[in-house]
Amino acid sequence: MNKQKLFFILLSLLICTAQSTRAQSRKISKGDILEIIVYNRAELSKTVIVQENGNVDYPFVSNIPIDALTLDEFRDLLVTQVAKYTGEAPIITVRSSGRLSIQLVVLGQVRQPGEILVPKNATLQGALTMAGGPTSQAELNRVKIIRGKEHPKDTLYVDLYDFSLKGDPGLLPPLQEGDVIFVPGLPGISDVKVIGEVKSPGNLTVPPGTSLLDVLYLAGGPTTHADLNDIRLYDAKKKKDQRVYLNKLIKESRFDEIPTVSPGNVIVIETKHLLWKDVIEGLRLVTSVAVPIVMILYYSGVIDRR
Repeated sequence: MNKQKLFFILLSLLICTAQSTRAQSRKISKGDILEIIVYNRAELSKTVIVQENGNVDYPFVSNIPIDALTLDEFRDLLVTQVAKYTGEAPIITVRSSGRLSIQLVVLGQVRQPGEILVPKNATLQGALTMAGGPTSQAELNRVKIIRGKEHPKDTLYVDLYDFSLKGDPGLLPPLQEGDVIFVPGLPGISDVKVIGEVKSPGNLTVPPGTSLLDVLYLAGGPTTHADLNDIRLYDAKKKKDQRVYLNKLIKESRFDEIPTVSPGNVIVIETKHLLWKDVIEGLRLVTSVAVPIVMILYYSGVIDRR
Protein backbone atom coordinates (compact mmCIF):
# COMPACT_ATOMS: atom_id res chain seq x y z
CA MET A 1 0.00 0.00 0.00
CA ASN A 2 1.54 3.31 -1.02
CA LYS A 3 1.76 6.31 1.30
CA GLN A 4 -0.81 8.37 -0.62
CA LYS A 5 -3.47 5.65 -0.34
CA LEU A 6 -2.73 5.16 3.36
CA PHE A 7 -3.05 8.92 3.91
CA PHE A 8 -6.54 9.02 2.33
CA ILE A 9 -7.67 6.00 4.40
CA LEU A 10 -6.55 7.66 7.62
CA LEU A 11 -8.15 10.96 6.59
CA SER A 12 -11.45 9.18 5.89
CA LEU A 13 -11.34 7.50 9.29
CA LEU A 14 -10.72 10.85 10.99
CA ILE A 15 -13.64 12.47 9.13
CA CYS A 16 -15.98 9.58 10.02
CA THR A 17 -14.89 9.74 13.67
CA ALA A 18 -15.48 13.51 13.78
CA GLN A 19 -18.90 13.18 12.18
CA SER A 20 -19.84 10.39 14.61
CA THR A 21 -18.72 12.53 17.57
CA ARG A 22 -20.74 15.50 16.34
CA ALA A 23 -23.77 13.25 15.83
CA GLN A 24 -23.54 11.84 19.34
CA SER A 25 -23.26 15.34 20.84
CA ARG A 26 -26.35 16.59 18.94
CA LYS A 27 -29.30 17.48 21.13
CA ILE A 28 -32.32 15.19 20.94
CA SER A 29 -35.49 16.93 19.73
CA LYS A 30 -39.19 16.11 19.81
CA GLY A 31 -40.08 13.93 16.83
CA ASP A 32 -36.64 12.28 16.58
CA ILE A 33 -36.48 8.56 15.76
CA LEU A 34 -33.92 6.81 17.99
CA GLU A 35 -32.56 3.27 17.66
CA ILE A 36 -31.66 1.70 21.01
CA ILE A 37 -29.50 -1.43 20.72
CA VAL A 38 -28.69 -3.41 23.90
CA TYR A 39 -25.92 -5.95 23.35
CA ASN A 40 -27.09 -9.56 23.90
CA ARG A 41 -30.54 -8.37 25.03
CA ALA A 42 -32.74 -8.38 21.92
CA GLU A 43 -35.90 -7.90 24.01
CA LEU A 44 -34.55 -4.52 25.17
CA SER A 45 -33.49 -3.31 21.72
CA LYS A 46 -36.12 -1.00 20.26
CA THR A 47 -36.78 1.94 17.93
CA VAL A 48 -38.60 4.81 19.64
CA ILE A 49 -39.95 8.24 18.73
CA VAL A 50 -39.50 11.26 21.02
CA GLN A 51 -43.04 12.35 21.81
CA GLU A 52 -44.40 15.88 22.14
CA ASN A 53 -43.89 15.83 25.94
CA GLY A 54 -40.23 14.85 25.47
CA ASN A 55 -40.73 11.24 26.63
CA VAL A 56 -40.15 7.95 24.79
CA ASP A 57 -42.07 4.69 25.00
CA TYR A 58 -39.25 2.63 26.51
CA PRO A 59 -39.12 0.70 29.79
CA PHE A 60 -37.32 2.35 32.72
CA VAL A 61 -37.28 5.86 31.16
CA SER A 62 -40.88 6.32 29.95
CA ASN A 63 -41.55 9.11 32.47
CA ILE A 64 -38.25 10.95 32.00
CA PRO A 65 -38.17 13.74 29.36
CA ILE A 66 -35.10 13.24 27.19
CA ASP A 67 -35.44 16.10 24.73
CA ALA A 68 -32.46 18.47 25.09
CA LEU A 69 -30.20 15.57 26.12
CA THR A 70 -27.43 14.52 23.74
CA LEU A 71 -27.36 10.98 22.37
CA ASP A 72 -24.41 10.21 24.66
CA GLU A 73 -26.26 11.57 27.70
CA PHE A 74 -29.33 9.51 26.79
CA ARG A 75 -27.17 6.40 26.40
CA ASP A 76 -25.64 6.97 29.85
CA LEU A 77 -29.13 7.37 31.31
CA LEU A 78 -30.22 4.10 29.69
CA VAL A 79 -27.18 2.27 31.04
CA THR A 80 -28.00 3.44 34.56
CA GLN A 81 -31.70 2.57 34.33
CA VAL A 82 -31.33 -0.77 32.53
CA ALA A 83 -28.61 -1.87 35.00
CA LYS A 84 -31.25 -1.73 37.75
CA TYR A 85 -33.16 -4.40 35.79
CA THR A 86 -30.31 -6.59 34.53
CA GLY A 87 -28.07 -6.33 37.61
CA GLU A 88 -25.05 -5.35 35.52
CA ALA A 89 -24.00 -2.45 33.33
CA PRO A 90 -25.18 -3.30 29.79
CA ILE A 91 -23.50 -2.31 26.54
CA ILE A 92 -25.90 0.08 24.80
CA THR A 93 -25.71 1.95 21.52
CA VAL A 94 -28.06 4.84 20.65
CA ARG A 95 -28.24 6.38 17.21
CA SER A 96 -30.57 8.79 15.45
CA SER A 97 -32.51 7.62 12.38
CA GLY A 98 -33.93 10.96 11.37
CA ARG A 99 -37.36 12.45 11.99
CA LEU A 100 -40.91 11.48 11.09
CA SER A 101 -42.36 14.78 12.24
CA ILE A 102 -41.66 18.48 12.50
CA GLN A 103 -42.36 20.91 15.34
CA LEU A 104 -44.55 23.95 14.78
CA VAL A 105 -46.11 26.70 16.87
CA VAL A 106 -49.78 27.54 16.24
CA LEU A 107 -51.16 30.79 17.70
CA GLY A 108 -54.26 32.95 17.43
CA GLN A 109 -57.81 31.79 16.84
CA VAL A 110 -57.37 28.03 17.38
CA ARG A 111 -58.81 26.00 20.25
CA GLN A 112 -55.46 24.63 21.50
CA PRO A 113 -52.70 27.13 20.70
CA GLY A 114 -49.08 26.20 21.40
CA GLU A 115 -46.36 23.85 20.18
CA ILE A 116 -47.41 20.80 18.18
CA LEU A 117 -45.72 17.91 16.36
CA VAL A 118 -47.08 17.11 12.91
CA PRO A 119 -46.04 14.54 10.27
CA LYS A 120 -43.46 15.83 7.80
CA ASN A 121 -46.00 15.81 4.99
CA ALA A 122 -48.76 17.53 7.02
CA THR A 123 -50.64 20.39 5.37
CA LEU A 124 -51.64 23.69 6.94
CA GLN A 125 -55.17 22.31 7.36
CA GLY A 126 -53.78 19.29 9.17
CA ALA A 127 -51.70 21.46 11.49
CA LEU A 128 -54.75 23.55 12.43
CA THR A 129 -56.76 20.37 13.06
CA MET A 130 -54.04 19.08 15.41
CA ALA A 131 -54.25 22.42 17.24
CA GLY A 132 -57.92 21.76 17.97
CA GLY A 133 -59.21 23.45 14.82
CA PRO A 134 -60.00 27.13 14.19
CA THR A 135 -62.50 28.96 16.38
CA SER A 136 -65.69 30.47 14.98
CA GLN A 137 -64.00 33.90 15.04
CA ALA A 138 -61.02 32.82 12.90
CA GLU A 139 -60.28 34.84 9.75
CA LEU A 140 -59.21 31.97 7.49
CA ASN A 141 -58.59 34.02 4.36
CA ARG A 142 -55.39 35.49 5.81
CA VAL A 143 -53.58 32.81 7.82
CA LYS A 144 -49.97 33.81 8.41
CA ILE A 145 -46.93 31.48 8.33
CA ILE A 146 -43.77 32.99 9.82
CA ARG A 147 -40.55 31.11 9.17
CA GLY A 148 -36.78 31.46 9.23
CA LYS A 149 -34.21 32.38 11.86
CA GLU A 150 -33.06 35.60 10.23
CA HIS A 151 -34.55 39.05 10.83
CA PRO A 152 -36.80 40.02 9.25
CA LYS A 153 -38.38 36.56 9.02
CA ASP A 154 -40.14 35.35 5.91
CA THR A 155 -43.92 35.68 6.07
CA LEU A 156 -46.41 33.81 3.91
CA TYR A 157 -50.16 34.44 3.75
CA VAL A 158 -52.56 31.61 2.94
CA ASP A 159 -56.23 31.95 1.96
CA LEU A 160 -57.91 28.80 3.27
CA TYR A 161 -61.29 29.99 1.99
CA ASP A 162 -59.87 30.08 -1.53
CA PHE A 163 -58.40 26.59 -1.03
CA SER A 164 -61.75 25.24 0.19
CA LEU A 165 -63.43 26.59 -2.97
CA LYS A 166 -60.82 25.46 -5.49
CA GLY A 167 -59.36 22.39 -3.76
CA ASP A 168 -55.95 23.11 -5.28
CA PRO A 169 -53.16 21.62 -3.06
CA GLY A 170 -50.76 24.08 -4.70
CA LEU A 171 -52.41 26.85 -2.68
CA LEU A 172 -51.03 25.31 0.53
CA PRO A 173 -47.28 25.83 0.99
CA PRO A 174 -45.35 22.90 2.52
CA LEU A 175 -44.67 23.36 6.23
CA GLN A 176 -41.15 23.50 7.66
CA GLU A 177 -39.56 22.78 11.02
CA GLY A 178 -39.99 25.76 13.35
CA ASP A 179 -42.79 27.47 11.39
CA VAL A 180 -45.05 29.75 13.43
CA ILE A 181 -48.66 29.70 12.22
CA PHE A 182 -50.86 32.62 13.25
CA VAL A 183 -54.63 32.55 12.70
CA PRO A 184 -56.01 36.10 13.02
CA GLY A 185 -59.46 36.96 14.33
CA LEU A 186 -62.31 38.72 12.61
CA PRO A 187 -62.44 42.49 13.22
CA GLY A 188 -64.18 43.41 16.46
CA ILE A 189 -64.14 39.92 17.96
CA SER A 190 -62.40 41.15 21.07
CA ASP A 191 -64.79 44.08 21.57
CA VAL A 192 -67.22 44.41 24.46
CA LYS A 193 -69.85 47.14 24.66
CA VAL A 194 -70.28 49.13 27.89
CA ILE A 195 -73.38 51.31 28.28
CA GLY A 196 -75.12 53.08 31.14
CA GLU A 197 -73.64 54.82 34.14
CA VAL A 198 -69.94 54.93 33.23
CA LYS A 199 -67.91 57.99 32.32
CA SER A 200 -66.81 56.71 28.88
CA PRO A 201 -69.45 54.32 27.47
CA GLY A 202 -68.81 52.57 24.15
CA ASN A 203 -66.88 49.68 22.63
CA LEU A 204 -63.72 48.44 24.34
CA THR A 205 -61.11 46.07 22.94
CA VAL A 206 -59.95 43.90 25.83
CA PRO A 207 -57.59 40.92 26.11
CA PRO A 208 -58.84 37.45 27.13
CA GLY A 209 -59.42 37.01 30.85
CA THR A 210 -60.40 40.64 31.50
CA SER A 211 -62.71 40.88 34.50
CA LEU A 212 -65.89 42.92 34.75
CA LEU A 213 -64.17 45.17 37.30
CA ASP A 214 -61.32 45.85 34.84
CA VAL A 215 -63.81 46.75 32.10
CA LEU A 216 -65.61 49.14 34.43
CA TYR A 217 -62.46 51.17 35.00
CA LEU A 218 -61.33 50.93 31.38
CA ALA A 219 -64.65 52.69 30.62
CA GLY A 220 -63.61 55.59 32.86
CA GLY A 221 -65.12 54.26 36.07
CA PRO A 222 -68.70 54.45 37.35
CA THR A 223 -70.62 57.70 37.62
CA THR A 224 -72.06 58.86 40.94
CA HIS A 225 -75.43 57.50 39.80
CA ALA A 226 -74.14 53.98 39.01
CA ASP A 227 -75.73 51.09 40.84
CA LEU A 228 -72.84 48.64 41.25
CA ASN A 229 -75.21 46.10 42.73
CA ASP A 230 -77.27 45.98 39.55
CA ILE A 231 -74.92 45.31 36.63
CA ARG A 232 -76.20 43.33 33.65
CA LEU A 233 -73.76 41.14 31.73
CA TYR A 234 -75.43 40.08 28.48
CA ASP A 235 -73.93 37.26 26.40
CA ALA A 236 -75.20 37.71 22.84
CA LYS A 237 -74.04 34.24 21.72
CA LYS A 238 -75.74 32.34 24.51
CA LYS A 239 -78.57 34.90 24.72
CA LYS A 240 -78.09 34.88 28.45
CA ASP A 241 -78.50 37.81 30.84
CA GLN A 242 -76.53 37.65 34.10
CA ARG A 243 -77.00 39.99 37.07
CA VAL A 244 -73.77 40.85 38.90
CA TYR A 245 -73.77 42.26 42.44
CA LEU A 246 -70.33 43.83 42.02
CA ASN A 247 -70.38 46.11 45.07
CA LYS A 248 -71.26 43.18 47.33
CA LEU A 249 -68.49 41.02 45.88
CA ILE A 250 -65.95 43.80 46.40
CA LYS A 251 -67.06 44.53 49.98
CA GLU A 252 -66.81 40.83 50.87
CA SER A 253 -63.42 40.49 49.10
CA ARG A 254 -64.84 37.81 46.78
CA PHE A 255 -62.76 39.00 43.83
CA ASP A 256 -62.40 35.49 42.39
CA GLU A 257 -66.18 35.44 41.85
CA ILE A 258 -66.16 38.55 39.65
CA PRO A 259 -66.93 37.20 36.15
CA THR A 260 -64.67 37.70 33.16
CA VAL A 261 -66.03 39.16 29.94
CA SER A 262 -66.05 37.53 26.53
CA PRO A 263 -65.99 39.01 23.02
CA GLY A 264 -69.41 40.31 22.09
CA ASN A 265 -70.61 40.83 25.67
CA VAL A 266 -72.78 43.84 26.45
CA ILE A 267 -72.35 45.34 29.93
CA VAL A 268 -75.12 47.59 31.26
CA ILE A 269 -74.46 49.70 34.35
CA GLU A 270 -77.89 50.57 35.74
CA THR A 271 -78.89 53.81 37.46
CA LYS A 272 -79.47 53.77 41.22
CA HIS A 273 -83.12 53.52 42.27
CA LEU A 274 -84.36 56.49 44.31
CA LEU A 275 -84.95 55.25 47.85
CA TRP A 276 -87.21 56.91 50.51
CA LYS A 277 -84.15 57.76 52.57
CA ASP A 278 -82.74 59.59 49.53
CA VAL A 279 -86.03 61.50 49.13
CA ILE A 280 -86.12 62.46 52.82
CA GLU A 281 -82.47 63.50 52.70
CA GLY A 282 -83.21 65.62 49.64
CA LEU A 283 -86.19 67.30 51.32
CA ARG A 284 -84.08 67.97 54.41
CA LEU A 285 -81.42 69.59 52.24
CA VAL A 286 -84.00 71.74 50.42
CA THR A 287 -85.60 72.77 53.71
CA SER A 288 -82.27 73.72 55.31
CA VAL A 289 -81.57 76.04 52.38
CA ALA A 290 -85.09 77.34 51.70
CA VAL A 291 -86.16 78.30 55.25
CA PRO A 292 -83.38 80.90 55.82
CA ILE A 293 -84.09 82.43 52.40
CA VAL A 294 -87.81 82.73 53.19
CA MET A 295 -87.04 84.32 56.58
CA ILE A 296 -84.73 86.88 54.97
CA LEU A 297 -87.31 87.75 52.36
CA TYR A 298 -90.03 87.98 55.02
CA TYR A 299 -88.18 90.36 57.36
CA SER A 300 -86.88 92.47 54.47
CA GLY A 301 -90.46 93.17 53.42
CA VAL A 302 -90.22 91.39 50.07
CA ILE A 303 -92.89 89.00 51.31
CA ASP A 304 -96.07 90.68 52.42
CA ARG A 305 -96.51 90.18 56.19
CA ARG A 306 -100.31 90.61 56.08
